[in-house]
Amino acid sequence: MNKALIAISALALSLASLAQADTAYTFTMNTGALVGNGPFTLDLQFLDGSGLPIDLNNNTVALTNFSFGAGGSASGGGTATGGASGSLGSGVVQKDTTFFNEYFEDFTPGTLLSFSIDTTNVLDPGGTPDLLTVAILDNLGNELPTTGPASEFLDLSLAGGTAPQVATFGSAPGSAYSLAAPVVQIQTAPSVPEPTSGWGLLTLIAGLSAASYRPQRSS
Repeated sequence: MNKALIAISALALSLASLAQADTAYTFTMNTGALVGNGPFTLDLQFLDGSGLPIDLNNNTVALTNFSFGAGGSASGGGTATGGASGSLGSGVVQKDTTFFNEYFEDFTPGTLLSFSIDTTNVLDPGGTPDLLTVAILDNLGNELPTTGPASEFLDLSLAGGTAPQVATFGSAPGSAYSLAAPVVQIQTAPSVPEPTSGWGLLTLIAGLSAASYRPQRSS
C-alpha cells in the first residue's frame, strides 16, 4: 500500500472514531424522601427508534458506579430483557438489539441515588432516536408519578449531533413522595469537526485518492 492510500485509511478511521465517540454523564438524585419506605425498583428502559431491522443494534449505553447513599443498597439481582445485561452491582449495559430493552432491580433507598452513564449517540437511519429512560417503581410495580410523559425521571434521546438530548423531571403534583428532578452533568463530550473542517477532510481525501491513481501505460 502506498503512502497516499495509507493516509486515506488513517483519515477514514479517524472520521469513523469521531462518529462513534461516546458521551459520558453523571446522574445524581436526592432520594431522602424515599428513606424508610419501599421497597422500590429502579427501572432502566432503552427503546429503539422504530424496532425495524435497519435501526437495531447501533447504540450502546453503559450505566455504572451505582451508589444509593447512606443506608441504601441494591438487592443484588434483577431482570433483564432484550439487549440489557448486568446488574446494579456490576453495571448495566443496554443495547438496542430489540425495540424494547429493559433492566430493573429492587433497591433500598438511601439519601442519594447516583450513577455514571456512557453512551454512543448514533441517530437511527429511520430518523427516530433511540431513547434511554430512568424511572422508579413502587412496591406494586407502578411508576412513581413525575412530570415526564411516561412518569420517568430522565429521558436521554440519542438524536445524533454533538451530544444526546437530556430531559429531567421531578415528582408530579400530589405524588406520595416529593422528589426533585435529578441533576445530569456531562463529563466528556465527543469532539466533532466543524462542517468546514469536514469538507476540508473530504477534499483532502479526494486529492489523495487522485494522487494515488496511476493509469497504466500502453506498450
